[in-house]
Amino acid sequence: MKISDPPQAPAAEVDADTAARSALFLQAIFEAQLLLLRHAATPEILLQVLRCIGEAAGACRAYYFVNDTGEDGRLLMTQKAEWCAPGVTATLDSGAFSGLAYDDFLPEWQKHVQPDTTFGAALEDFSPGAQPMLAAFGVRLLLMFPLMVLETFHGFIGFVSTRETRPWNSAESDLLKGAATGIAFALERQETERALARERDLLFTVMRANHDALIAVDANEHIILANDAAGQLFNLPTHALAGCELSAFYRVSEEGTGVPRPSIAEEALARRSLVERPRPAVLNSTKSPRALIVESAAPIALHADSPAEGVLLVIRDVTTHTATERENQTAAKLESIGLLAGGIAHDFNNVLMAILGNLSLARQVSFTDADRLKWLEKAEKSVQRGRILTSKLLTFSAGGTPTLNASNIAVILEDAVQQAREQIPGSARFHYSPALPEVMADAKLLAQAFAQLILNAYASQQIAEVDIRVEHQVLDDEVGQLLITFEDHGEGIPVEIRHRILDPFFSTRPGHGGLGLAIAHSIIKRHCGSMAIHSEKGQGTRVVVTLSAAAGPLVAGAEKLALRTAKYGVILEDDETLRDVLAMMLRSLKLEVKEAASGEVMLDLCAAAELAGKPFDVAVMDLTIHGGMGGKEAVLHALKSHPDLRCIAASGYSNDPVMARFRDFGFSAALQKPFNLSGLREAFASAGLTTPQNAQD
Repeated sequence: MKISDPPQAPAAEVDADTAARSALFLQAIFEAQLLLLRHAATPEILLQVLRCIGEAAGACRAYYFVNDTGEDGRLLMTQKAEWCAPGVTATLDSGAFSGLAYDDFLPEWQKHVQPDTTFGAALEDFSPGAQPMLAAFGVRLLLMFPLMVLETFHGFIGFVSTRETRPWNSAESDLLKGAATGIAFALERQETERALARERDLLFTVMRANHDALIAVDANEHIILANDAAGQLFNLPTHALAGCELSAFYRVSEEGTGVPRPSIAEEALARRSLVERPRPAVLNSTKSPRALIVESAAPIALHADSPAEGVLLVIRDVTTHTATERENQTAAKLESIGLLAGGIAHDFNNVLMAILGNLSLARQVSFTDADRLKWLEKAEKSVQRGRILTSKLLTFSAGGTPTLNASNIAVILEDAVQQAREQIPGSARFHYSPALPEVMADAKLLAQAFAQLILNAYASQQIAEVDIRVEHQVLDDEVGQLLITFEDHGEGIPVEIRHRILDPFFSTRPGHGGLGLAIAHSIIKRHCGSMAIHSEKGQGTRVVVTLSAAAGPLVAGAEKLALRTAKYGVILEDDETLRDVLAMMLRSLKLEVKEAASGEVMLDLCAAAELAGKPFDVAVMDLTIHGGMGGKEAVLHALKSHPDLRCIAASGYSNDPVMARFRDFGFSAALQKPFNLSGLREAFASAGLTTPQNAQD
């Protein structure tokens, strides 16, 4: 229904009446906005807001509705607040306007609802099914305005007239808009405050759980936040640290010489980068006993290009080490203090490795209890999901270095489609140009990226389908590039949100969101490729990925190793639990196995095996050994004395260059933790090895 101007009157009367109504409406909007600025948008406050604008407009009722989604997916409306003029019957407590479907009650408005657009309707404009209920409450005329909260259709507010049927005019429409703006702002503010509170609680939980002292300071080195470990280090209650100047009780000097160290916080601010000091130093605090510490500091900035707002300090107390020599030996290992996220992911991977290895072994045993076997299978799937999550986090962070090999793009795409179908059943149509070259890629990582693009295409359509086209574009270098296009036929991406589609966890679908497109973009960039997104409203979305084709000499891949059966193996792993699991996994493949907790011990075992006439065929080696020689160094010594040894690198760090270019470091294959027996067999095959079990099979 059209919003119209009021009937004409003599000019003098119109001017006076218009001025009076304008003043009244402005006063009502001012009072409503003031209420919403001072208070949360509770039902009580909303009632007062509705009263302000309802009385000013001369409405019989003013109401507030909230949207919801029914079990059948339909959009529903429910009345949450209502003001009634004296003598007008209330509708809120009746429950009549609760859970009403838009396509039943307001089908026309649902089709045309737009931000900043008022909708007016008389009783006869409503559907025949809605008219009796409205008439029962005396409704003759309605005026409604949508509430858009965080770019989502949240609900609406409006007026009801039970006394007249003249159209609502533009002044009353503007009054409603003014109140709606205030309510939407208040609701967005509340949601933002709730999100900030959740983030704050999470931050505090992580800080409290950390055994290292964590201190956040502002640009003037005044303490903003500190955890319990910091309070214990300085022998002060944690709350007493807030607001204090760091230098008042935090002074660091070189051990032995007593020479003061410059402020690490000041250095981090000046360099705008992570600063690590792994060599132990003396903490001279006026509040606590002398202590030996190692420290790191990272600048805190809201954006990569913005000035640092402060610094996060990580301080570890190493006083309990019994000898300075031991402390100096382990200082290099403490460089990971500034990389807490990577360290946590590594430890998590180790835990998953132990669980997954045991479950994988258990699956090889014949169980009579079928229910127990099903439970074990579900547990293994859960662990696999944890592995995928860790992989995503590492990929989105500094990790996820691709292991590049000449790969068939068609095989990668088919794997991606299969991964996507496990989450959303859908179809894909492939269009390949003839004589396509291979692409240098980490096949598994690139399939993960393509699966995310396919999932987004599926989710944007009522019928999940996607067209995938691969073309070879020849350039001056005669190698050229591959253009991989993913095209759907959905509604397209609205212009106003296109700049946000690569933001982590952003989604236009309520209840959805994650790292999908961000991870895909990250993986493609690490393949030295590019990703362009083209979308028009009502015409679907097209994503074009550009990757370099494999050069001629590289297409053939690395030289294949001569195939032989492995009978004797050695394990290098400093974690006892993982060492036991790996040994059992190798023994299940019918190998004789020796175990070593350090590279030095492994080299001694290799020499002893040679003397006994049973040289090792394979070594599974963890790259990082705490307090000893790791696999990266041990492999060089081992191959000098035992050139026929096939070495397999194992690590939970996906960003270690050894994992991406294992052959360059002397390894024959690489295993990303966590892995199961199937993954171990694949690594053996990559290293040109079969097992006695394979020979029996």
